Amino acid sequence: RHPPPPKQCLALRKVITICLGDHIGKLRDREGASQDTYQTEVIDDAVAIDKDSALHGTHVEYVAFCMLEDKGGVVTMDTVLGVEESWLSEFLANKCTFSDPHDNPPPFYCPTQGVIKCTRGATFGSRSWVLNPSIQLYPNGMTKFRLFAAALLEGQVIPSFKHYEKVLLARPAILRKTWATLQPKAEAVLKQLVNKYVQCVYKAVSGNGQ
Repeated sequence: RHPPPPKQCLALRKVITICLGDHIGKLRDREGASQDTYQTEVIDDAVAIDKDSALHGTHVEYVAFCMLEDKGGVVTMDTVLGVEESWLSEFLANKCTFSDPHDNPPPFYCPTQGVIKCTRGATFGSRSWVLNPSIQLYPNGMTKFRLFAAALLEGQVIPSFKHYEKVLLARPAILRKTWATLQPKAEAVLKQLVNKYVQCVYKAVSGNGQ
C-alpha cells in the first residue's frame, strides 16, 4: 500500500493530536543528556522515543503518543507522532491557560470568519509549558462588543456602512478606547449590540442575537 498523500497525512496528524490531548510530550533540555528525553503529564519521570521509531533522534519539540512502556528500565513512548506547537492552542484550547489579549499587535476584525481576534500568550497543561503567542478569538466581554461596534461602523463588517462613516460626529475608532466617553448615538449602537449579543458578522446580518 502507498502512504496517504501529504495533505491527508497532515489531517490525520491533527485528528490524532486532538484524540491524544492527554498524551502530549515535550522535549526536555538536552544539555548533558545522553539521549533525547521528554516530559509528559502522565508520569514525573523522563520518557524517551523508542529507537525503532522514525522520530527517534529528530528532536521534535512536541509529540503525541498512545501509551508508555517500560523497556529494560527505560520508559518509552509507543506509537509517536510529531505535533506542531500551534496545534496545542488551536485544537486543545481547553488545556491551555491564556493571557489577556495583547495590545501589540492590536485586536482586529477577521473578515474571513467575521469575528474579533487577538494575539494571546498561553501555557499548556498541568506542566504549564509556555507556548508562543498565537491568534485567538477575542474573549467575551464589553471590550469585545466595543471592538466589534468599531469594525461595524467602519464598514469592515457590512461594507455599505462605510458610506455613513463620514457623517459620524466621532470616528468609530474611539470605540476601541475603553476609557473614552462615547457620543450618544455611538452609545446607542453599542447598547443594541450588547442587548442582542451581537459580536460577529452572522448575528449582525441575521439578527440571531441571544
